[in-house]
Amino acid sequence: MNARWVRHVLASTCAVFVIGQTPANACTGDCNRDGQVTIEEIVTAVNIALQLADSGVCPQADVDGNGDVTVDEIIRAVNNALGGCPVERILPPDYAQTFMEVRNCRLSTEHEGYYIRVLTDPGSAQPYREQVPSLPVGSVVVKEEFTRSDCRPDSLARWSVMRKEPPGFDPQAGDWQWQRISKDGTIIADGKATCIGCHARPACMRRDLMCTEAGPPRGQMQFVLRSLPAALLSVTGTSPDDVYAVGADPDGDDFGPYVLHYDGRRWRRLNAGVEGDLWWISVEPIDGAYYLAGDGGLVVRFDLETRQFTRLVTPGRATLFGVWGTSAANLYVVGGNPDDESAGGVLWHYDGVVWSAVDLANVLPNGVPTLYKVWGRAENDVYAVGRNGTVLHFDGNAWQLVPNDSRRPLFTVHGNEALVVASGGFADGVLLELEGGRMVDRAMPGTPQMNGVFVRGSVAAAVGVAASLSLRGERGWEVVDTTLNTSRDFHAVWVDPEGGIWAVGGDLSTTLSAGMVAYGGTRVIGSEFVDLTLCPPPEGTPPPSATVSYLRDIVPLLERSGCRSPVCHGGPFPSSNYDLRSYAGMFGPGAWARSLRSCEVVPGNPDASFLLEKLSSPRVGVGQRMPLGRQPLSDADIDLLRTWILEGAFSDAESEWTPTPIPTREPTPSPVATGNCEDAGTICTVVGTGKALYDGDGKPALQTSLYYPWGVAFDELGRALIVDANNLRIRRLEFDGTVRTVMGTGIEAFPEEGALAADTPLHHASEVQLDGSGQWLIAGNHVPAVFRVDRDGRV
Repeated sequence: MNARWVRHVLASTCAVFVIGQTPANACTGDCNRDGQVTIEEIVTAVNIALQLADSGVCPQADVDGNGDVTVDEIIRAVNNALGGCPVERILPPDYAQTFMEVRNCRLSTEHEGYYIRVLTDPGSAQPYREQVPSLPVGSVVVKEEFTRSDCRPDSLARWSVMRKEPPGFDPQAGDWQWQRISKDGTIIADGKATCIGCHARPACMRRDLMCTEAGPPRGQMQFVLRSLPAALLSVTGTSPDDVYAVGADPDGDDFGPYVLHYDGRRWRRLNAGVEGDLWWISVEPIDGAYYLAGDGGLVVRFDLETRQFTRLVTPGRATLFGVWGTSAANLYVVGGNPDDESAGGVLWHYDGVVWSAVDLANVLPNGVPTLYKVWGRAENDVYAVGRNGTVLHFDGNAWQLVPNDSRRPLFTVHGNEALVVASGGFADGVLLELEGGRMVDRAMPGTPQMNGVFVRGSVAAAVGVAASLSLRGERGWEVVDTTLNTSRDFHAVWVDPEGGIWAVGGDLSTTLSAGMVAYGGTRVIGSEFVDLTLCPPPEGTPPPSATVSYLRDIVPLLERSGCRSPVCHGGPFPSSNYDLRSYAGMFGPGAWARSLRSCEVVPGNPDASFLLEKLSSPRVGVGQRMPLGRQPLSDADIDLLRTWILEGAFSDAESEWTPTPIPTREPTPSPVATGNCEDAGTICTVVGTGKALYDGDGKPALQTSLYYPWGVAFDELGRALIVDANNLRIRRLEFDGTVRTVMGTGIEAFPEEGALAADTPLHHASEVQLDGSGQWLIAGNHVPAVFRVDRDGRV
């Protein structure tokens, strides 16, 4: 009777008999293993039941594997057709304990911007790393997807999983089964539809649809500067000992945009005398000067001989993103209107006398999109790139569009005699190379957005989001592992004459802050930073007519008066934060002078110099006459200081820098209670501004903010170690009265075993102590562990 019923069903459905593929899961009737049961597959099951077909054509219909298909099995198939197949999770529940990592944590644009770590079962790890043509049947590849760049476990968002099935499962997809699983175990997607588009690329097909490699071969970099108040947007120089970087104009800063110079020993901030973000500095000096471009039509000339900045008058207020030229009489700048990025672009030319807007109406009749960079090999071989994949070329007579493979924004163009490269993208990156009169994308699959590119000789480097670096080698462009592990973005790159790679960037998405400089090469790059001061000392040497010497007259005066004593203005905690231990520190301002918006010493103007007022007869409300508790300075000493200031307050010392001596015995902690107080018995602030924030390192202690200082200890040299909890750092008060970070990066993450303390993150430490050998012991708060920093500075 069952057979007659089946024949009746067949007659009523007019079914067509087909042959399916070999199944591999428990969905009864799903012959081709596509996750659903169709009428045709039910007919196949009925054919097997009627012995009109062999069970081998659809083993999925024969659940018990006895070679027959029963009515119960057909009913299950019908139920699956009506209600959907039960889905089996292919993620092994114990994979975290048993699987092996085959690719470390890296950004993946194909996985919607998540950071990906790849693991396989132990039997597949070696074949995976060797990129064999086919992995063994049963191989499982797990891609953990994280929201954080350090792939910390608590940032896990989901899994993408692949399992290798027996031959015939799905030949077009390499016989792989695919699933995407949410953090709570829900199967988000089952099947190849969401993955095969990327994995079917030719390069992936050659290694069994695997698109990742075991690890990048080169490109390691290290941070030189981090967490600056302003993002850095461009970098260039003439040598590793002569490097310039420019960037944003930080909020609450009176010194304008960041302009930094590295002289092979320290970084020094320069004052350009303008306001607004600086987006670019010319990649080479032009007739003895660098040109800087930025917000509001800003173009500034920096003369390398005179060290003077001069603002040029430009024809508009557009934001200028790039500048290039062959001479002071042949300059180009590019940019656009932020309110009209599609048609508000500008290309201006300067002939040494006047600026003119280049007419591009014949080339771009619908308007000029924002242009981001301009660069050339000669005055008759110039390129400009911008939004919508725009590439323009000037041959000395006219500008023309260059055809290319991309419509994505292009941010930088650079090259040499043999190569022209434009970098850009949106989420995923493009690296366009000029080939046969058109720009062709040569970025490898998975390349993130590339913001900057630079070519020097055989070294071509591009940088982008999440501090990514791509290098051009024999196999083309490859994304390499910088080991920097940060979510901040690089904006620009420069290759020095030795082949060293310099990259700058920061928080580019919101505030243009958190500036950073990274370097990869053979040099050891200094990280000492000299910021601008409100009261800078004069540059140069004393004039021949000077009658008072800083070294022979002023320094001895300060010593014998007690002003440079450790309990006054000469110790690690200088009173009122006015430090007389150095020539530059003498100009201040200390706390009192700062409150009056004054300087301790104003070169050439004794009457405006607060130091003289404080030493003679201070006005009401600004403290007592100095030096406190000692004999006042004589009229002759005050006249000596007045004459020195009137003559320009120059220094005749050979150098203001002296090495810090290594103590021969263990010192006692610095006298905090008396080192910062003018009156005995008062409570004095040693470090901090009263504002809960992070505002950088290298500044005087009372100008450095802390965010919940939870603990203090003293190292072997008597320097205070401060647990700056919410700034995610351990800070140290140096002998020169400044504060710097000695552990922590401002990122919430686990400290890395074996890393330098200054380069590893710290997640809300609660206490710091020293053991008997001088090693630091740091208790975690959000991390339930105690970390030790050895004497070599490693965790």
